[in-house]
Order: sequence, then C-alpha cells, then structure tokens
Amino acid sequence: MIRIRALASALALTAYGASALAQRPMLEEVIVTAQKRVESLQDVPISIVAVSGEKIDDAGIIGLEELTQYIPNVTINNGAGTPNLYIRGVGSGTNAGFEQSVGMYIDGVYAGRGALASVPTTMDLERVEFLKGPQGILFGKNTVAGAISITTAKPTDEFEGMLYAPEWAPDGKRLAFSDKNGKLYVLTLATRKVVEIADEKRGLLFDYSWSPHGGHLAFSLSDSNQFNAIYIWSVDDGKLRRVTGEHFNEYGPAWGPEGELLYFLADRQFAPQISMVEWNYAGNRSIGIFALALRKDVENPFAPESDEVTIDGEEDSDEEKSDDNGSDKKKGKKKGKKK
Repeated sequence: MIRIRALASALALTAYGASALAQRPMLEEVIVTAQKRVESLQDVPISIVAVSGEKIDDAGIIGLEELTQYIPNVTINNGAGTPNLYIRGVGSGTNAGFEQSVGMYIDGVYAGRGALASVPTTMDLERVEFLKGPQGILFGKNTVAGAISITTAKPTDEFEGMLYAPEWAPDGKRLAFSDKNGKLYVLTLATRKVVEIADEKRGLLFDYSWSPHGGHLAFSLSDSNQFNAIYIWSVDDGKLRRVTGEHFNEYGPAWGPEGELLYFLADRQFAPQISMVEWNYAGNRSIGIFALALRKDVENPFAPESDEVTIDGEEDSDEEKSDDNGSDKKKGKKKGKKK
C-alpha cells in the first residue's frame, strides 16, 4: 500500500509539474533564413533583426523608411532620385557610379540600385530580416554594410485580398481605395460598380484626394524618371488628365475650399550644400508648397505685389521747388517789362 501511494503521489506531482510548465509563458520561436536555410533566430551567429509580416500589418507600416523606426542602427531615407541605405552608418549614398553598400534581396533575388526604399512592405510579407555587418560570403560583394532580406508570404487555400486607405467623396456617393498592387479604384454606391482609374507601377498609391464637391479625384503617379506627377480623374467623363510636367517630383495633392485651386508638394529647389557624411553635395529645403489654378479666370492668391514706395516729404519739396521756380519766372517777366 505504501508503494502504491508513493507511486500515485509521484504521478500526481509529475502531472502538476507538466501542467505548470505548459501554463508558463514561452517565447515565440522566430524562424529566419539569414544563412540560406530555415533555422531559429537564436541559432544564427549573426547580428540580425527580424520583423514578421503580422507586426508590419498591425503597426500599419507602408514602407521601409517607416520600418527602420523599429530597427536600431539602420537608416533609410529618400535621396535625389535614389534612396540612401545605411547600416551602422555605412552606405554608398546616392552616387550612381557605386552599387549600394547595403544589399536588398526579395525572395533571395538581388534588387539592383534604384528606388529600393520604395519597395512596399505591405505586399503580403512573411518577414523582413536586417543583417548587420559584411555578408559577402552568403549574399555577395555588394553587402559591405549588411543586407536586407524580404520574404513574401506563401500562397494559401483561402481567398485573401488587401485594400488600403478608403476615402469617401464629400457627397457620400463614391468611395476611392487602392490595393497591394498599386491600383486605384472608385466604387459608386448607387450602381455598386467598381472602376479601376489608375495603376501605380512603382509601389502603393495613397495620396488621393477628393474635390470639395466630389466630382474629381486628384493623386500622383510615377514616371519612368522616378519623378511623380499630379493627375485628376473626372467623375463626369471618366477621363484621367495630367496637370503637371515631368521635370520635377510632385505629389501630395490637396484641394482648396472651393475646388478652384489644387495645392501640392514639389521638389523644385536643389539648394546644394556640402555633406559632412561623404563630402558630397546634399540638398536642403528642397520641398515647397505650390498651388495650381484649374481655370483661367481664377485669380492668383499669391500674386506679386509692387514694392515701390513714395515719400510724402519729397513730393511736397518738389512741389514747393516748382512753385518757387514759377514765381521767379513771373518776377523776371515783370522786371523785363519795367525796363
């Protein structure tokens, strides 16, 4: 009996320990492919930071520039036509004669120099890995500072889709929204008809804005020179019209209160300065706010004013001088008659 009771007590303690161990909070295992094979993050002898696709979606991150706010010692910012990628302060800048010191890989394929920072992180990703330090053995010579590895999500058996930034028209009759492929749609509630009005080839599209009366939709699309231009879509005829040129980067349209003016941001002033980072040229205060009149009869709200001024004292003295000269002439004529 004593042995049976001891065995029962041991089994009870074992069951209690197992249940307590099951209830103990456990760290979630993070799977990465930093060494070209699937393994746990804790088993990788590399300085690496991994961000899951769920974290990206929950935080509402729409670009690598925003993602770096969660990653120490990693900096990504837009340069003049080419973004700047830095890890631990090391990068190649915007000089097109050099490849990036930070390599970008999407599903293991190297993304050459270009608009790397515009690669969207909301394209149904599984994870993004930031590898710090030289990665030349596994990722090639263009990884002196490190590498950024983007892994897209695998297909599933369920129907899924991603729609972003729904924007209601002021009259409540239409709804504009975009998808993960950069396409812009307009839904008309009365007919329940969805129309594709634009297709952004270089990423996502978010800067669309309805006019005050809901008859027009303004947004920006990229050109082959990596500059954006402002377009306006009309509800009446369904046509898309370009309203700005191709020589400047223009984006972020916003309508005036009456819809007569369209405001937007543009990079039109270079203002070069010497950069202390690479002893190269850097731009400062290059972004400005501009207004576009949509009709010929719209007055310029920022029309140039004359800076010419007049001084009352000088006018009075000039008048007095002219009066004195006139009186002297009259006196001279009178004197002449007396002679």
